Formats: sequence, structure tokens, C-alpha cells
Amino acid sequence: MEQFNYAEYVVGGLTNRNAIFRTSDFKLNGERVDCFRSLFLCDEGLQEYVRRTGSVASYAGEHTSDALIFDFDGVDLNAVKKSALTFCQYLRAQFDLPLSHVRIAFSGSKGFHVSVPITVFGEVAPRRDFYKVYKGIAEDLADGFEYVDRSIYERRRIMRMANTINSKSGLYKIPLSFGEFEIRTIAEIVEMAHEVREVEHLPASEMLPIEPLRAIYQKWASTNFDRMERRHPSTNPTEGELASLLRGVPKGERNCSAMKLVGFYLSKGFDQAMALEHARLWNLQNQPPMEAGELDRLVAGAYMRYRRNEPVPEVYDLQQAERIYREYAKTLDKCSVKTGFPTIDQKMRGIMPGETVSILGKTAVGKSGVLQQIGLHHAEVSGEPVLFFSLEMPITSVFERALQFEIGISGREVESAYRSDDPELAIQANLVFAKVPNFYTVTRSGLTVETIKRIVLHCEQNVYRRKTSLILLDYLGLVQERGTDIYQQISRVARSLKDAAKELNVPVIYLSQVNRKFKDCDPLEIGAARDSGAVDEASDFVLGLWREQPAGFGLSLEIKLVLGLLKNRKGGTGEVGVVMDKRTLRFAERTRDKSLSKEGEPF
Repeated sequence: MEQFNYAEYVVGGLTNRNAIFRTSDFKLNGERVDCFRSLFLCDEGLQEYVRRTGSVASYAGEHTSDALIFDFDGVDLNAVKKSALTFCQYLRAQFDLPLSHVRIAFSGSKGFHVSVPITVFGEVAPRRDFYKVYKGIAEDLADGFEYVDRSIYERRRIMRMANTINSKSGLYKIPLSFGEFEIRTIAEIVEMAHEVREVEHLPASEMLPIEPLRAIYQKWASTNFDRMERRHPSTNPTEGELASLLRGVPKGERNCSAMKLVGFYLSKGFDQAMALEHARLWNLQNQPPMEAGELDRLVAGAYMRYRRNEPVPEVYDLQQAERIYREYAKTLDKCSVKTGFPTIDQKMRGIMPGETVSILGKTAVGKSGVLQQIGLHHAEVSGEPVLFFSLEMPITSVFERALQFEIGISGREVESAYRSDDPELAIQANLVFAKVPNFYTVTRSGLTVETIKRIVLHCEQNVYRRKTSLILLDYLGLVQERGTDIYQQISRVARSLKDAAKELNVPVIYLSQVNRKFKDCDPLEIGAARDSGAVDEASDFVLGLWREQPAGFGLSLEIKLVLGLLKNRKGGTGEVGVVMDKRTLRFAERTRDKSLSKEGEPF
């Protein structure tokens, strides 16, 4: 909004704070050393407030910002640069943010600033707690990246201005194009930072909102921060105590008084740097003052302990747990998901909301068919919505398989009937539609877990308008995630899916590939998942599917397979023989005479 164009400017060091200018009016006038501007923008109320009080410290009016900034900072500049570069590429790949929209600067010391104009987040409204929205967005986007300074997302934070000098290093903070940032060495960048430089950027006014980023903004803009439980120090001084403390205290009272002041600064939203600055001024009034290093450690320790502001978890005694369990037991039949394989279901006792199941198997062993059959079975039995994320198969394949399962014909017969507009198949298809009208499919590729969650919530609010009863995912390796290698990426996805299942309160079943060391007929085991052990760790149940005979063995119309329950949080493990009808792709259990648990008892 146009009226929100007032900022705090600091020229010549941190002792020169509290100067408020309209952004269009401010000029450096030849000053270049230690120049900063506030991260957030306010209306003229800020200028009037500072005129009356002499300080921005307690100002709590509405504010916004013109850019979302990420400060990558660390001793090893090569490692810092690598992390920042990966982050830029991640924004491009996961959120469709053009690299031309990203602004990059060498900080002049030990880091890089990556900023994104706020316009790409859509209509961003000023508000009194905008800094909380801003922080939430930043932490969502930067989650998992190293060297990101998360302490900068505070209401009164100031950031070094471009083409001004860092007095400690003597270097300028300089803008870099993405191409320069990508190919220049640290030595070359440092050499460039000995003088002012300009980089031509696409104007923010020419950037359109980007839907995935708009969705993240709306998520945090709709958050009720007042309801979130916060942890703050309980040592805050009263108004009278505060006035007395600020006049200084004797030697024996300094540490306790310092903690009370830090608690007060935290409760008012001061960031660590500002709290330390105020604490140092207060320390000058003490007789004698604390040593500087001791005070710095005290403030840093307090912020390390309290600044996360995480909600306090609920704590249950056994009587409370019993009441919750009673309600849980009553919902088992209604909420639990059965696979449709009776022997397996007997052991698993149903898949409950918040639980995850991974199905392991070699390529072309029939995993996708098993997954879709489970989904169609549950959709029919429960009558509740099932959401199938088919990241590999197109919707035509999903539909053809559904008719094969439900009508009992081959894929070729489905295709032929639709080519000839067979009226008989149309009648049968309508019966299928009536039987499972609640089976929904998404075939968009390149999804992240966050995007999957947004799609689920969108469907619940706008498509089927009720709670999702089951999520199916084909398959784990196609879910996008950041990470330095495939092991880290798959691990993140597996753990994130478990978190998503609990957050959405929905059971999730997903497919995973198997290590190459396992042949088609090798019995699978825990640890068989390709690329990451986190698949086993994050799953409540692990199923394995493998051939009993090599591919092409015999001329039977059925393929003999084994379905193994490799991990079961609710009981024993074991395996059962299944067959797949080659014509219809239907799966069914074989006779149970060979189905034994791994403990040697009848399965």
C-alpha cells in the first residue's frame, strides 16, 4: 500500500538509530559506512511516534515489507554460497519462481542476502503482527537449509543497505546477478566488493503473483497467532521494578536483573541484537558494570532458550489417556482402512488416521495395481472420499485399470469397447461410477509434500466437501524435496509424509522402489527400500510384494506373488500368497495353508 513507505534509517553505525524517512525521500548524501534500513515499512504513524517518544523500540503499529529476505551467514563462505545457490534453485524448481525475480547480494562480510520482492506473494496486507506472518513464510521456505540466520525476523530488524561499507571488513555490500553468483568464486566476489556496483533487475512492479507462493502467504495470513501458546521467561519485571532496574544495580544483583530485562525485551518482541544493545546501555549504569563477554553470553543463552516460541505439548495421565482410547476404540470400524487382503488385515487390525503404510516392490511387480485396488476397495466399503495421487500414470491408465478391477475385463477390451462406443460397457461403467463415486485422482507430477497437503485441504473444502478418508501415493520417489543427495531427499519425503498423515488426520499408503540387490523372486525384508532407511522408520506398516516365480515362468493366466507384512506396529509379521489375474489385474489371496507368521504361528 502506497502510504506504507516510511522506514527507519541508520547511517554511520548502530548508535544512530531512530531516524525515520519516507523511502522515496531518503538520500545517503555521500555517507557509505555502516548504513542500514528497517526490514519492515510503516505508515507516517511511525514518524509521529518517534517524534513523540524518541525511539522506535515500543512501536507496535501496522507494517508490511517490500521484500522477503534470507540471510545466509557463516564462517565458510564457500559452504554458505553453496547453500544459498541451492536455495535459489529450489525456489525455481518447487515454487515456479523465475530466477530473474531473485535478488542476490554479498553482505560485505561472511554471507549472502537472497531477497524476493513481496509482490510475488499477491495482495499482502499491512497488519500489526505482519512480522509473524513474514517469519512464518520465511521459515517455511528455508526449512532444512543450512546457514540461514532465522533471528532476523523481528519487528525492529534493520538490514545493511546495498553499496554501503561494512566497517569491520572494509568491503561493500554488493548486488550480484544470478549468473555472477553461480559462476564467480568467493575470491572474485570479495574482489568485486571493493567498490560500488550496479546490477539491472526486473522491476518488482512488472512481477505477477506466483500461485504456490501466494498459497504460503495466505496460510500464514490466516493464522491466529493469539491462540498459539508461547513460551516466554517468567521473570519479567513490573513497571516499578523496570524503572528501578534501569537506574543500575550493585554487583550482587546484576545477573538476576539482567535476566529480568532480557525477559522483558523478549516479551516486547526485541530481536537478540537489539536486546543486547539495550542491555549494554543498561550495564553502563551498574556499579561496577558486568564484563562485556559475560553479558553477551547471558543474553545469547536466554535467546537460545526462549526464542523458538514452540507450543507447549499436552501432557496426559493414564485416566485421560483411557478416555481418549475409549473414543478411539469406538471409531475403529468407521475410520480404519482395510486392504482387502483378509489375512493381512487380521494382523494389521486396520490402518487408522495418522498412520502410514509403505508398499515395497520391484518395478513391474504390480505395486500400482495393489495400491489402486486397496483404494477402490476402501472407497466402496466406507463410502468416504479416497484421494489417489498418481505421479507416474496418466488419468487414462488410472481409469482403464479401475474398469478392469471393477468389471473384470482386460485393458484391451476396455479400449476396444470405447473405440466402438459399446453401449453395454457404458452401462457397466455407469454402475462403477455409482459404486465408487468417491474415488478421486490427481495426476500432476513434481509435487512436494506441502503441495499434496494443500491439494487435500482444497478437495475437502471445494471438491467433495468432507473429510478425506484415505490418501494413496504412487510413488515416493516422485515426490519433490530438497536435499544434497537422493538419500536425504527420500528421507525428508518419508518423514514429511508421516507428519502430513498426523497433521491431516488421514491414513496414507505410498509405494516405494526396492534396492537393486533384490531380484524379482527374492523375499523382501526391512531395509529393502531404495535410497533411504527412513522409509521403514517413518512407516507404521511396511508391506513387500515380490514374485514367487520368475517373470515369464509358465503359461498360466495368473501370476503368483507373495505379499509380506514386514513391519507392524500392532503385532506380528509374516507373508501370504496372492495371485494377480493377468487379464483383469485383480489381486486375491491364495489358500492360506502356506501363510505362516515369522514367529512360526498360523498367520
